[in-house]
Amino acid sequence: MKTARLLTLSLLFFFLAFSHVWASLMDADISPELLEKFYKKKLIVPKIENPETVVPERLKVEETVPTLEELLKKYSPEKLIESVNLKGNGEKVLYVLPVEKLFFLPFEEYYLKWHKKGVKIIVLSKGKFSLEELYRKVEDPSLISKEGKNVYTLRAPLFIGNNATLVVKDSTLRLAFEPGAPIMCSGELYILNSTVLTWDTKNNRYLPIGKIDRKSYYLYGAQPPRPYIVAVMNGKLRIVSSTIKGLGYRGLFSSFGLGANRWENKKKPYLSLLNFFVSSFLKEEKENSREPAVVLVGNTIENNYMGYYSNETLGAVVLGNVFRGNYQYNFDPHDWSKGLIVGYNIFEGAHKAHGVVFSRFTEGKVFKNICAGNHGAGIMMDRLSRALIEGNLILGNGIGGISLLESDGNEILNNTVIRNNAYGIYVRNSLNALIGGNTILRNAGAGIEVSVIDISYQTYRNLYLDPYHLASSAWIEENEIRGNMRGEVKSLWGGVAVFKNRFASTDFVPFGGDLRLLASKILKSQEEEPVVVPGKGRKEWIKREIPDITPYLLRFEERALKLGNREAMLPIGFIKLNEETGSSPCEKLKGQGVEWILKRAIEGDSNALTSLGLILLTCKSREQRKEALVLLSEGALLGSAQSKYVLFLLPLLSEIDQREIERAFKEAVKRVESGFLVNCELWKEELSCCPKTVNPLLKSKLRSFRKRFHVLGAKSCYDFLSKDIKTFTKEALENKLKRVKGRIEKKNERFVRFFQWEEEQLRRATEEYEKNSTEALTFFERNREIIETWNLVLRDSAKKDFELIKPLLEQRIREINLFRTEKMKLNVEKEINHFWRKYFEGD
Repeated sequence: MKTARLLTLSLLFFFLAFSHVWASLMDADISPELLEKFYKKKLIVPKIENPETVVPERLKVEETVPTLEELLKKYSPEKLIESVNLKGNGEKVLYVLPVEKLFFLPFEEYYLKWHKKGVKIIVLSKGKFSLEELYRKVEDPSLISKEGKNVYTLRAPLFIGNNATLVVKDSTLRLAFEPGAPIMCSGELYILNSTVLTWDTKNNRYLPIGKIDRKSYYLYGAQPPRPYIVAVMNGKLRIVSSTIKGLGYRGLFSSFGLGANRWENKKKPYLSLLNFFVSSFLKEEKENSREPAVVLVGNTIENNYMGYYSNETLGAVVLGNVFRGNYQYNFDPHDWSKGLIVGYNIFEGAHKAHGVVFSRFTEGKVFKNICAGNHGAGIMMDRLSRALIEGNLILGNGIGGISLLESDGNEILNNTVIRNNAYGIYVRNSLNALIGGNTILRNAGAGIEVSVIDISYQTYRNLYLDPYHLASSAWIEENEIRGNMRGEVKSLWGGVAVFKNRFASTDFVPFGGDLRLLASKILKSQEEEPVVVPGKGRKEWIKREIPDITPYLLRFEERALKLGNREAMLPIGFIKLNEETGSSPCEKLKGQGVEWILKRAIEGDSNALTSLGLILLTCKSREQRKEALVLLSEGALLGSAQSKYVLFLLPLLSEIDQREIERAFKEAVKRVESGFLVNCELWKEELSCCPKTVNPLLKSKLRSFRKRFHVLGAKSCYDFLSKDIKTFTKEALENKLKRVKGRIEKKNERFVRFFQWEEEQLRRATEEYEKNSTEALTFFERNREIIETWNLVLRDSAKKDFELIKPLLEQRIREINLFRTEKMKLNVEKEINHFWRKYFEGD
């Protein structure tokens, strides 16, 4: 049974539906669950050469969860709603544009759907908008329509810029499935006392996700894009006392339902000037940047592809919500998301995976939640994630209660882990877990398992981002562990320390694996001092290093410069800029990188002028910002398509308006005519002199600009930019579509390779059973009998177990209601009856 927990059973179901193995299974009458356990049993025993001794250490508990009073004082739903002022002072500016003009926004698969269909996007540039103000200002029912009092249908994608806010209050917002109405926010989005859902405009009805076929569930590009809401960069998402349903799909960029993505630029800045611009200027921290990126209080979030997903998000407060029936995960903060406060929620019934999963370097606190009936684990820490997991009720989950997979240093304290369909608490390839004060009762696996597992068969694992070690250890102290089907504590190569626990096993031998023969010692001695049983393994990381090609690039460009290629000065500058210290490019103005770029800009290189302008845009000084606009204008005058595009974006996404751009163009024309391309006073420390350019092409390029200006019939410089970027954006979008298709193929190739491998293992396991292998027959028959017996045990203990947790369940539901407004409060009696019927009465 120990091998049942390595992968979700859904991986198995996917390829069974598409292979001959399924027919064999039906003929042989083998449970897919048991088949998976049998073939995994032969694969997971680690093969470690020269293993070292692994001894658990007891973590010092230095963190605490915030008190209920502290949280209510700051995050009362009524106060949060009252604090939002619907009337915003200042100008309200929005744009309606062809969607390809914002090709850099990560709508990913949606672009494949929208391509050449004339889809428009609404961009909120400045000011605070209500839904009614948005509807009236757009004045186009094909983009946003009003169906009744406070009922609106958004029929186009929406981008909320840095300096804009949208408030959805006391309303119903329908997001059209066709052509698609995802919402992306780098400003602020408030959803208060409202309902947001996916809408079928053809049939005028709510469009639930419905059943997703197995192939579409795993492979990218297979599901049709559905509307979603995601905060990007420093965007703020505030959702209080609302219902969110039917959003999201499996996509390449945070398209899963509700989400937040810091959108960090993974590329080196010298490889993409546009990415450099997006990742620096658009991410400028705001005055309220210390506030959490996401606040979700008192909502019902159900039937989405995922309830919530994040990537690199700094801070999220999630209190008093009900996450139910979301398709994959109910709650999935991911990839370097930090500072999460996740308390007093219900996470129930995730169809395909876990209730709560922190994955890849994610950290936070998970406390006082109810995690029940999820297909996978109730709570999982995955891929070097860490949390204080305290006071949760973990009930009836499909794979198990609490999982630590390749995640060190987790604290699991004072939880009630009961009647889960596999382990209670599972520690795999994770060091120094502290498991204390928990009640771990009647789980179908071991109460606690600490194991070292060889996961090299996971060919889809990214060893650049997801290293792991073959070593596990846990300190197990003052828990009540009883009645678990596979024993109370089990170890497979893992190191454990057992101290002052209470045991009451269903088996004569309460301990399994490496602890099986130590039962008398543990039971006799653990009250006096910790019984330490060292494990075996290797603590060093199994990983891959991303090769650094920067030195080779630098040598290549320096060689080109020596041979007379002056264009090499620009990449040399960016390479050096990237190597210099500083959190922003503006902090590197005195470095060699900027000096190289400056030298090339003086010579009239339009890309260097653009680069210098982008760097200055990250600065706070008014004078530097003004110079940035002039440099970008010079780049545009001299033919840089990227300069034109950046200048076009600035009024949409920043406080810079079109008048400032007009003034910058006038100054740029004077400089090009005079030959002085930079402000010598501003750069006097970097320049020994401010040479006058001798490039004879400058005035020729200026004449070409003026000619094109008149040919396009432009009324202003900004109008010229808007018209002249058409070719640039068209080509950029075509290139993006190619990249999206390539990424889909690359990602899917990993899964397909793994599915093919696993299908072969299933075929071999089935053949072994059909050949009447003694080992196989014994395994299947024994497990069938154990499962039947276990179901009888659960049935007989149902009332007693329910009475044990009923006070805690009632208390938790009442506490959750404190974070919900009157109309959203849960019926306590109805909820208790629901949990009884679903997790106890049916056993």
